[in-house]
Amino acid sequence: MVSGLANAMLDTVLYQLEEALKRIREVNMAEWGSESGTLEHNQGYIRHLLEGSSSTLQLLTTLTSDVALARLFGTRPIANRSASVALKFTDMLCGPRAVELKVPN
Repeated sequence: MVSGLANAMLDTVLYQLEEALKRIREVNMAEWGSESGTLEHNQGYIRHLLEGSSSTLQLLTTLTSDVALARLFGTRPIANRSASVALKFTDMLCGPRAVELKVPN
């Protein structure tokens, strides 16, 4: 049961971060002067996704302060899933598409 919760939390964080980065790319590729309502909507949605992922990560931090739960996150299969999520997000931030995340001047 706890491993199901851990997997769901990791899935949620990864979804929120992937969606936020996707929207950031879209905002960066859009023309800044046009469709200001859409731009503001996307910026608000990005902020919401990042705040949600931050809250989920804080909850994971709090849960893993308990020794028994920390052991769960440190053993398979949750440890592998946690590492996979971290590597995927790092790749999204630093990989070949990272140049699309830069804010235009």
